[in-house]
Amino acid sequence: MVPRDREVTAIRAALDCRADVCGVLIFGEPGVGKTTLARSVTQSLRMPAHWVAGAESARSVPLGIFASLLGSPMSGDPVAMLADAFEAVRREHFSVIGVDDIHLVDPLSATLLHQLAVEGSVRIVATARTAEPIPDTITALWKDGYLTRLDVGPFDKT
Repeated sequence: MVPRDREVTAIRAALDCRADVCGVLIFGEPGVGKTTLARSVTQSLRMPAHWVAGAESARSVPLGIFASLLGSPMSGDPVAMLADAFEAVRREHFSVIGVDDIHLVDPLSATLLHQLAVEGSVRIVATARTAEPIPDTITALWKDGYLTRLDVGPFDKT
């Protein structure tokens, strides 16, 4: 991996959970290395992590990115679904939830991520494409100071 010392330092600081900040949202164009950077730093911290990825095809599935944790089909009640998902995540004792392409998550997954970040029960490392719209609940996380926003540009050729 090409060194990105400034970005690595920023991600590590955000995951140190000082004040209310307990995670990072990494923005950049496709192909600049957001996911590689996020996973590399997370692995270097040696914390239990669970990685998921948003996908256009799963955007209409409530809590779609968390399906592997939830197992059996859930009720149609969004409040009950959120409560069950929240407990499932906490039960796994993950230190970090990594979300690749967070701009593609369904609204209920975005709400769950918001609740987890606000409670501070897990660190969140997420990537997003710069030009894509982000769910309001995710935007609120960095605007309200729960996640650090980090913009990653193309590699510098120097």
